[in-house]
Amino acid sequence: MISYYIKIAFRNLTRNKLFSAINIFGLAVGLTGFILISLWVRYELSYDRFHENLGNIYRIGSTMETNGQSEKLAMSPPGYGPGLTATFPVIENYARIIPWRPVAITAGDKKFSQSIHFADGSLFEIFSFPLIRGDSRTILREPFTAAISEQTARKYFGNENPIGQVLNFNEQYDVTVTGVFTDIPGNSHLRFDFLISLNTMEHESQMGPGALDIYYSANFYSYVLFGDGASPEDIVEPLPAFLDQYASDERSRIFRPFFEPLKKIYLYSDTKYAAVNGDVRYVYIFSAIAVLILFIAAINFMNLTTARSMHRAREVGIRKVSGSDRFSLIRQFLGESVLLSMIAFVFALVFAELMLPSFRTLAQLPAPVHYIGDPGFIAFLCAITVVIGLLSGIYPALYLSGFQPARILKGAFHSERSQTRIRKVLVVFQFSLVIGLIFATVTIYYQMRHFQSVDIGYDKENLLFFQTTTPSIQNRTEEFKNELLRHPSIIHASSTHRVIGNVYGGWSLRLDPGTKYDVTALYADEDFFDTFGLEMKSGRHFDPSFHTDRTEALIINETAAAAIGLTDPVGQGAELEQVRTGTIIGVVKDFNFESLHVNPVPMVITNFPNDRFIQYMNVRIAGNDVPGAVEHIKKTWSTFESEIPFSFRFMKEYHNILYRNEDRTAKIVLYFAIFAAFLGSLGLFGLSAFSAERRTKEMGIRKTLGAAVPQLVTLLTWDFIKLILLANVIAWPFVWYFMNNWLENFAYRISLEPWLFALVAVVSTIIAIATVSFQAVRAAVANPVEALRYE
Repeated sequence: MISYYIKIAFRNLTRNKLFSAINIFGLAVGLTGFILISLWVRYELSYDRFHENLGNIYRIGSTMETNGQSEKLAMSPPGYGPGLTATFPVIENYARIIPWRPVAITAGDKKFSQSIHFADGSLFEIFSFPLIRGDSRTILREPFTAAISEQTARKYFGNENPIGQVLNFNEQYDVTVTGVFTDIPGNSHLRFDFLISLNTMEHESQMGPGALDIYYSANFYSYVLFGDGASPEDIVEPLPAFLDQYASDERSRIFRPFFEPLKKIYLYSDTKYAAVNGDVRYVYIFSAIAVLILFIAAINFMNLTTARSMHRAREVGIRKVSGSDRFSLIRQFLGESVLLSMIAFVFALVFAELMLPSFRTLAQLPAPVHYIGDPGFIAFLCAITVVIGLLSGIYPALYLSGFQPARILKGAFHSERSQTRIRKVLVVFQFSLVIGLIFATVTIYYQMRHFQSVDIGYDKENLLFFQTTTPSIQNRTEEFKNELLRHPSIIHASSTHRVIGNVYGGWSLRLDPGTKYDVTALYADEDFFDTFGLEMKSGRHFDPSFHTDRTEALIINETAAAAIGLTDPVGQGAELEQVRTGTIIGVVKDFNFESLHVNPVPMVITNFPNDRFIQYMNVRIAGNDVPGAVEHIKKTWSTFESEIPFSFRFMKEYHNILYRNEDRTAKIVLYFAIFAAFLGSLGLFGLSAFSAERRTKEMGIRKTLGAAVPQLVTLLTWDFIKLILLANVIAWPFVWYFMNNWLENFAYRISLEPWLFALVAVVSTIIAIATVSFQAVRAAVANPVEALRYE
């Protein structure tokens, strides 16, 4: 019996080649889109899930409260970890890690520029980062010891055993390698390659003794491990007493700890200065897109299956007369529908495998992400495919199997009206989804274009930067800069301690003992303002002829001036806490040193406390010879530093990185909007072919009576155009709501103007006309004699 059903199914497939091809190909394309997006969503949801203690690990964040305002930070003071662990028995362990500026690491006769972290050795007891060499109970416990990743070990030592090898840190001190760990996987919010024992910081001149016990400087990522069955709720009540005891002084009181579960850090954290963060909203967005793509493909499948099923009414009548019962007919129709969907599924697996490398690049997924060899994921996809097949076949199966054979065989069977109404509803729903994706694509595109046109307060064109943390340059910065300026196309150069766009807060500005304002601070030299093209609102910028500018001058931005409430703050005495006491000599016009997601925040610019903070060189190039200027910088670098390769980045490129999530979203939405439009068009093409076939005799009669081809084309296309216009009207309120909510994430945003809605309506209508008109013209120009001979 099963073989008989399969034989009938394949006979129907080959008899209706066009509709079968459209059905199979359309569903295969929809399943392909669903598979690819599901891979991305699954990867985002996998962050940090490989840790054995996942449910018991929490990150200690800090709520910083100043001037009546609060801000959530991913970092916390270093004293919290040991203090909380010693005080509360439910906390079994703690670990701290702090990113450090890039340094020069020397291994034998080789020198490298290396990004490093300082960390507690307990990091390897709390987290499941496997050690290849070393013991998690002793690693990083002693000062001046290091642990490095497998890849870093190969870079420094090749195939030699790294354990016991000595590396020189910034020509200041030696560290001994005591451990090698596996390379950190891409789906970890904690990422590092080179760790130095945290207690080394207490021996370093920049931090000093007691640096790891303070409660007033939130610059460490701290983690605690709760015992089984315990959670932060267990210490809520006694926590205030702990803070009163250990964090009671004025500087410490502005920070209050909170706990973030590890399993929610990557997607749900809303803290500042999170090292690696995703956004659960994008998981929802892409999940919705995957479902919408599948819906659109499934609607095509249902529509075309339903449309073609009416041609089999006579077959149903004959089989009923021959003794078939209703349930056998239902099984036949459902089996054919599921078979069709499974064939589409096989094609979808092939398409997905072919597209996966390009999609990895588009979605910034690591190479290991795949689905082949994952039985659970394949079973999930099979289940979805079977459900689509059943849903697509259930209506025609129930509908056709319920008719009386006598009525069918007498030709008294007329059921097109109800089925046509259902198909129209499905087309409207389908194109509402397509229009939503098109509108999202257009909105995201114009928002990204808006980012490019916003005046950020400085000129990022032909401005590049590079690290200068190697001692051979850091100790000769002025000499190095003067050498750069010898090239005629290099017009300005300036040193800073941070890259503009990655400047941290955490400083306080005092005007008198009773007032304190939270600010972001930037260390920069006298040429900073000319290099970046910043404008002064009042006062002046740094001047080498004023010797006190190096040690006392403070410059604030407009937002800081507004925060402190002074109309003219120039000449006002102030203290940048823990840095210097001096005088405000100028107010610079606001410029964006953070993402355009937020408005400018209060900022203080002052000169370097010492040369160790000189970390980046920013170079302004005239547009007439950028390649020549870059080549001159490379040669100058090699003159001062011959062992570490030169690398740089243009500020415009770095600026765009701040919006990589939005840029990635824009590209993915664009590609899948094209997917959706293609699927919608494919469905319209099939339905228009069916409609033209059904109205062949009508077209012949109208043409015989004198109807012109344009009139016939309009007649055939107008029914579909009406449906698309109705879909626009239905989709607009929903897309306005969702996209307006998305735009609220940006301080600098576009408005959803009426022309955007009109543009989407025009685009969707053009897509419909281009799709339907082919079949309409074909039917309209057909020979009326042949048309009247139809059937």
